Amino acid sequence: MTSSRQSKETDRAYLESLQDRYLEALIAHDPSRLPLSRTLKHTENTIELPLGEGLWATASDDATYRLYACDPQGGQVGFYGLMKENGFPIIIASRLKTIEGLITEIENIVVRGGERPIPVENLVKPRPTFLETLSTSERVSREEMIRISDLYFDALETDDGDIVPWGDDCNRVENGMQTTNNPNMQLPGSSFNPIALGTREQINSKSFIYITEIKPRRYTVIDEERGLTFGTFMFHHAGNINFAEVPEVGEVEMIPAARKPFTVVVSELFKIKSGKIEAIEANMTSLPYRAKSGWDD
Repeated sequence: MTSSRQSKETDRAYLESLQDRYLEALIAHDPSRLPLSRTLKHTENTIELPLGEGLWATASDDATYRLYACDPQGGQVGFYGLMKENGFPIIIASRLKTIEGLITEIENIVVRGGERPIPVENLVKPRPTFLETLSTSERVSREEMIRISDLYFDALETDDGDIVPWGDDCNRVENGMQTTNNPNMQLPGSSFNPIALGTREQINSKSFIYITEIKPRRYTVIDEERGLTFGTFMFHHAGNINFAEVPEVGEVEMIPAARKPFTVVVSELFKIKSGKIEAIEANMTSLPYRAKSGWDD
C-alpha cells in the first residue's frame, strides 16, 4: 500500500465519512455495506455481540447531533450522536478502528431513555470549542493530552479538584445535560446541589465521594488537530457511602441513586487547549456492579 493511500484512508475527511457510512449501514441493518475485517470485534454497552444484533436490529433514524473526534495516527474515529431506535430518541457514543482500510473494532455505548428522558432539545449542535482547530502553540503532545485528561479521573477518585489544570469556562455535559454551573438542575432527594458549582468546586465539595474506583481507563482516540481525547471509562460505585462531609456545609446525605452497588460505562471527551481542560462531554449508562469493559479482560 502506498503512503498516499495510507494518508487518504486515515485523514479526518475519510474517518468522518467512514463513520457516516457506518451509521447508514446501521440504520439499513446491513453490515455488508462496510469494509469489515475478518477479525472484527463489536461491542454494545460492553457486551460483545455479532453484527446484526443490538442496535443493528433496532436503529431507525439517522443521527442529527453529530460530534466527531478523529485520530489519523491511530486510524480511529470517535463519535457522539443523537438518533432514534424504533422511533425513540437515543444517544450513541461510537468508536471505529481501521487497519489498512478495514474496520477491525466497533465499540458502541447506547444511552436509552429510562428514568430520565433524552434531552433532545439540548442536542442540536456541538459546542463550538469541540470543533475548533488549535494553533501549533496551543497544542500539547499526545502523551500530555492523556496525562491531563487522566488527572480528571484522579481528582474524582481523591475528591481533589485542585490537581486538574482547568480552563476558565470549563463545563461538563452528561447525556445532553449540563452538570456544572447549572443551578436550575437539582439533584432529586438532596439538600445540597453540587450541579450549581463549577468543575473544580464540585469535585472539592466531595460530592463524588461515592465513586469507588475508575478503572480501566481506555484512551482510544487522540485528536491532536482539535485537542480532543476520547475514551471509555468504567466508574465503579460500591454503594456503601451514605454521607459526604461537604466543606463549609457539613454532613450531606448521598442521593438515593448513589446508595447502591452499580457500575457506569462512560464515553468521555475532553477538550485540551494550552495544557488546560476547556470542556468535557460524556455519555453513559448504568451496568451491574463491577461489570467488565469488554475490551481489557
